[in-house]
Amino acid sequence: MELRAAMRAVRRQELDLRAVLGRLAGGPAVLASVESVHREVGRDGTRADEAVKVVIRHFDLQRSDLVRAFLKFVEEWQKKAIAETGSPSEFLEYLDYFGQARGTIALPRSQDDAVQLLTAHAAKGLEYRHVAVLRGSSTWFPTSYHEPLIAFPAELRRSDASASDSPANDDKALHEEEERRLFYVAMTRAKDTLTIYAHQGRGRKDPKPTQFLREFMVHPAYKKFWSTRSAAAVQDSLFAEEEQRIALQQSNVAAWLLMPPSASFVTGLSASAIEIYEECPLRFKLEREWNLPRDVPASLHYGAAMHRILHTFYDAQRYGREVGDDDLIEQFRADLASAGIADRYQYELYLRQGFEQLRQFFEFARSAPAPEVIETECKFELQVGPAKLSGRVDRIDRTGPDTVAIVDYKTGKPKLQEDADESLQLSLYALAARETWGKRADRLIFHNLENNTTICTTRIDAELEAAKLRVQEASDGIAAGEFAPKVGYHCAYCPYRNLCPATEKMVAGPQKKSTSRVH
Repeated sequence: MELRAAMRAVRRQELDLRAVLGRLAGGPAVLASVESVHREVGRDGTRADEAVKVVIRHFDLQRSDLVRAFLKFVEEWQKKAIAETGSPSEFLEYLDYFGQARGTIALPRSQDDAVQLLTAHAAKGLEYRHVAVLRGSSTWFPTSYHEPLIAFPAELRRSDASASDSPANDDKALHEEEERRLFYVAMTRAKDTLTIYAHQGRGRKDPKPTQFLREFMVHPAYKKFWSTRSAAAVQDSLFAEEEQRIALQQSNVAAWLLMPPSASFVTGLSASAIEIYEECPLRFKLEREWNLPRDVPASLHYGAAMHRILHTFYDAQRYGREVGDDDLIEQFRADLASAGIADRYQYELYLRQGFEQLRQFFEFARSAPAPEVIETECKFELQVGPAKLSGRVDRIDRTGPDTVAIVDYKTGKPKLQEDADESLQLSLYALAARETWGKRADRLIFHNLENNTTICTTRIDAELEAAKLRVQEASDGIAAGEFAPKVGYHCAYCPYRNLCPATEKMVAGPQKKSTSRVH
């Protein structure tokens, strides 16, 4: 509780975990222990595998399968040619890239009954007594066809192709042929039994799941080998006792992160905070309460620098000051240089991109009628039920006595019309215009700096009320302390995925019945 309160009290950009720990009871001892190990593994000539053994010995880590697998991984890395010095720092750099590439460290094969999961591609040449093909329905098998980004010349596909419009050269037909071959590969891996799981088809006359199955199942030569069975309903209540038992085995880190919140977070919300809560309540809580430090992506540094230059550009217009394009671009260079982007290649890439986008934007802005800009970087606060929202609008233009246009700059991937129509951020801007400034936003605009396009949308009163309801639902969950992790595709990009209790897995310990939970 003391550590959590101390972390909350420090601003994120000023957070120094060493300083926070040093002020807590028992903290100096923890820091001294870590520093002792750091000095020992930091000696000249210490190899990565020796450093791992020092950590295991100093912190009395059990020699579980997990620890042994990691040590073996380090030793094998040390033998490879890519290890130049074999030092701990070199290994940590390699491990960072290994994680970014979604690499995994192999654990010893379990002796218990188990199944082997693999793709149809990886199954080529292998055979198993029993095979189950998952997702045997259309859009999964076969997958939907997508237009290729770069078309392969038809003349190079088949030596006997006489015309580019031949069916053999049709991209869609080739895709279906390849999917058919993969399906055949998956089916023929089975030596004794084959089970295919699929959704029921939608056809009234022929409800069989997918076109490939329909061809096999109705064929007279194969019909006698098929039998179909509907899926039975899952009885969740049967597993309640086991789930409760497993919940008790969560790691100390999981128990720490799942502690009830110590304060309410319904003030200072923003559109992005609401969206983060909707995506994963636990991530919202970690960012709000635990104040855990994380690296700021280079893209955010770049976006902030671009916004500051555009703020200067329009403020100069508002107040009649002369600022040359070269001066603004030089200001951008200095701003980006001070951001401290560690990767030199990324810095150079964003620098060139910024130069190009700014020059295009200045040319675009000066060739069009000048808007009547009334505010730039305008902050606002908005009360929605118990929730207090805050935000900042990039630019507000006057369009009439009681109407405005709100412009939001986008430095990343260009936004589409669908993005603008469904944006909670733009809805909250329109709400702020109506309820804070007493204006109606007749235009809400995403300005994509990458290609200098503007995407315009509007909001009617019913859509604004729907946005308020969405904020209300999220704030009710926040006020009630509902911060359970929500697993989904977004987990792969979550900065806290290595801490999340939802990513913990059971790993066998050194004793027969001993288990530990790892991320």
